[in-house]
Amino acid sequence: NLTFSYGASLAAVTMTVGDVSIRRIPATFNLNQSGDVLVTVAVRDTRGMLTVKTMTITVLDYEKPSVEIISVERCNRSGVKESLGTCGLLNYRVGYSSLDGENQPTIRLKYRKTNEESYTDGGIVDSSPFIFGDGGLSVGSSYVVCLSVNDSLTSEGSNAEAYISGGDIPFNIRKGGKGASFGKFSEEDMLLDVGWNMRVS
Repeated sequence: NLTFSYGASLAAVTMTVGDVSIRRIPATFNLNQSGDVLVTVAVRDTRGMLTVKTMTITVLDYEKPSVEIISVERCNRSGVKESLGTCGLLNYRVGYSSLDGENQPTIRLKYRKTNEESYTDGGIVDSSPFIFGDGGLSVGSSYVVCLSVNDSLTSEGSNAEAYISGGDIPFNIRKGGKGASFGKFSEEDMLLDVGWNMRVS
């Protein structure tokens, strides 16, 4: 807050934060350093009078949040891994800057069948491992699983994707007889799909 005496007005101002100086008010600073940073404000009025104020602020280090999917597998509603399970068991890792506990990440899950475009909202993810799907994952379909994370400072977080295969069975003929697969359920017409490693002699 600036006040002047004897009818004077602002002639010049220099605001310096760390090693960055700006000659206007208000000013926004993009700092490339953290820790204790010196702030100096120098104001000169139209009479030539100069006032300088200094203080030290603490700048916390910040990085955009990140998320990584470690694994995603089929399971039952209790989280026990099953090759024909109708739920998903997600393990993930998230990175974020806590800013002394003032900043928290928000992680959202969505998933879709690989041959469809629309996603099902899996809600907010609050722990790892995390069970999702509520018994609704078809054993005959594979899925794309997507995690997104942001925090209270940015909506430009990051995303991670992984896949869940269809149920693990030795052999399957697609309904209608126009597709077949080994090691998984058949998901596409006019395709012989092999979900296992294959050796041809």
